[in-house]
Amino acid sequence: MKPVYFIFLFLLSMQVSACNQGNSQTVELDYHLIASDSLFKGIQDKIFNAFVSAMLQEDIQPVLDQEKKLAEALPKAPQIGPYWLAYNYFYKAIFFGEIEDYENSEAAVLKGIEILEAKERKNAEDLALLAYMQSFSIQFVSGMKAGIISNRCKKNALAAVDLDPENLRAHYVLGSIDYYTPAQYGGGKKAEDYFKKAIELPDQRIANLYLPSWGKEDAYVLLIELLLEQDRKEEAVTLYKAGVAQFPDSYRLGEVAKLLI
Repeated sequence: MKPVYFIFLFLLSMQVSACNQGNSQTVELDYHLIASDSLFKGIQDKIFNAFVSAMLQEDIQPVLDQEKKLAEALPKAPQIGPYWLAYNYFYKAIFFGEIEDYENSEAAVLKGIEILEAKERKNAEDLALLAYMQSFSIQFVSGMKAGIISNRCKKNALAAVDLDPENLRAHYVLGSIDYYTPAQYGGGKKAEDYFKKAIELPDQRIANLYLPSWGKEDAYVLLIELLLEQDRKEEAVTLYKAGVAQFPDSYRLGEVAKLLI
């Protein structure tokens, strides 16, 4: 093994160690995956691109292909593998939801939830994604069961913030949960603060292609929609300009821009 690789791993371990001193829950990496390009390098974009391809082709196969690769890689990636496999199942659920195949959408999101729930040592990223997927699953149930799942996802999202107060995904998910909770059930009171906090925070504490960076773009979108619902158009326009400066190619921000005209 080349000396430069040892130096790279040493520097990376020092960076992660520094984070751990302030936040003991920092994501543990499967270090042997970092030796060279692998399935998990840039995996967030790979999963999203597979989803986009599936939507364009009107065929779930690209997502299934990614799912197979991730499932086969689980034994060598016990820390980050379950997270990304669950994330892929989330996009699988979204795909089926988009084509109104709600039975398969529910099955996919429940499988992703099952994968994350089975992970023994959950960090803030695991809990944030778990809460997000649980909130997505509420649409498939009603009555008392919906209330139970709602409480469960709030508990997990709050636990994620407790573990890592500077994790933007944890704040975004809490904002999303509050935003979609009907007012008669106490929703809509904290979403703005959570979204603003998510927007202020960095995508990642240390740039790393193996770890998640999602959430900020969606925080911009939902906060703009919230401001518009409250007739705060001028603030929404200002926020849109800030968001599109960071995400110039965002489809969702492009769609919300139509509401600002």
